[in-house]
Amino acid sequence: MGSRLAILVREADGGYYFGKGWAQFVGARIAIDGYENTMHDVRASGPHSIASAKEWGPGTWAEGSLFIDTPRKTVFWVGEGEEGAMPRVINALIEQTWPGWTAVWSAEQTCSTQAAAGVDDTAVFMHPSVIRDDGSLAPLEEEEAAMASPWMHDSYGYRSDAVSCRMEDGHTIAWRGDADLDFISAIGPDGMHTLAEQVAKHATAGEIPDWDDASYTDHPDLGVHLDFANRSVRWWSIMGTDCLLTDFSCLWPGWHEESCGDNAEWHAQIIGRNMRSWKSDIRKTKEFFTLLVNEHRQLHFNRPAFTDLVFTTLEKLEDGEPLPPARFVNRHREIIEPPGNVSLAKFYTP
Repeated sequence: MGSRLAILVREADGGYYFGKGWAQFVGARIAIDGYENTMHDVRASGPHSIASAKEWGPGTWAEGSLFIDTPRKTVFWVGEGEEGAMPRVINALIEQTWPGWTAVWSAEQTCSTQAAAGVDDTAVFMHPSVIRDDGSLAPLEEEEAAMASPWMHDSYGYRSDAVSCRMEDGHTIAWRGDADLDFISAIGPDGMHTLAEQVAKHATAGEIPDWDDASYTDHPDLGVHLDFANRSVRWWSIMGTDCLLTDFSCLWPGWHEESCGDNAEWHAQIIGRNMRSWKSDIRKTKEFFTLLVNEHRQLHFNRPAFTDLVFTTLEKLEDGEPLPPARFVNRHREIIEPPGNVSLAKFYTP
């Protein structure tokens, strides 16, 4: 299918230009290229004038999107394959190499970037996961729902996502398993409630892997918290989530759904388990950018313009305090700012 990027530029005079590009690693690429080089590449991608942002509408064809809002000096981005770097770090690097600009990650992928531009294409993404032969919706059966349990694993090994459920009595049950939102939405609230009760029973009998079991080779990249008392679903992710989220309104009626960006600390505080390792995250980011630089050299026979600044910044970040969660935009066009100056180190493993 490729890695397709939808680009929108809002000019200082209020005009709009639309272009296409390569979605893979777009946040990292615009960080290491800087503003001037990014804009040169955008112009070279063959953009054309459009009357309004509403004509942009990348819909379901794009795996990533980039909205450069020149009057506000704000860049909204979401790419593909950037699991090697946390969005908060990418935002910080972009703001180093785009002086005077504000970087905003699109936590709910293309629909939140479009929302930032004033485009509402929510209906385009209404493709519920579970549809009966007669066209009506149905949650997954119990046997299928068990795939989200801590005792199941896929062909790639054990899933290391973080799942937690606050039950009606206030007790919270947490485990590591498959937390893909489209999957959880398809299980439905009754199915997840039953699953949480089963996890609690198996945990009491010592029949589920411990949180830090050796089978879980990675820190969680995604976490979901279900509150059955308040009927809310909240999640964090370092990769963003797609618009299958609209399934929740069909299969979880009366529930509130909310993205928390890459705020793993919020989830860590709820369940008392650290989700990430700051130094490990920065080391992975340096490895990620090293591969990106080498790839650029092979294609262009030179180094990206801001290679040295990016790596100098990463060295400082590795030796410093963890950054606060990323500034992000959601599908409701709300820009969520990071929390105030608080120490986050206690939420990280070494």
